[in-house]
Amino acid sequence: MTRTFSYGRIFLGVLAGLIGGVIALVVAFIGGVMGIGLHLRDLPATLLASATVLPLMFLFILLLPTLIMGVVIGFVLGLGSNFTNWAFGVAAGGILGLVCAEVLMAGVVPLLFKPEPGDFVSIASNPFYVALFGLILGAATSRVFRWIGSG
Repeated sequence: MTRTFSYGRIFLGVLAGLIGGVIALVVAFIGGVMGIGLHLRDLPATLLASATVLPLMFLFILLLPTLIMGVVIGFVLGLGSNFTNWAFGVAAGGILGLVCAEVLMAGVVPLLFKPEPGDFVSIASNPFYVALFGLILGAATSRVFRWIGSG
């Protein structure tokens, strides 16, 4: 048995996508700080890079694609919940996030910003990092959607 169509569920999905995007960016920032720290093994340089360069790179390169992916994932999850009696699980959100991230981050971003070896764009468009980021984004969005939708 299907539910009646509701624009409210789609709106909640988009809202969950935006919240999931913020969660994914925070997790990626923590991972970036840890990566810088393990690579440099110098606390002052790690703190300096974490306070200056890393937030700027996230702001200029990752923010817009993450928000777009979050809105798309949330929209699809909200639209899909209109046709079923259950919200999609974390695995479905993770797979959807993985596909969206691979298309946008590994496909479109390198076309807009030319990656050079070792720069942030080449790291941010690495298919393995992108897949992990997409899984986190999709799973967080799906979980937030289920949490918001249950109330």
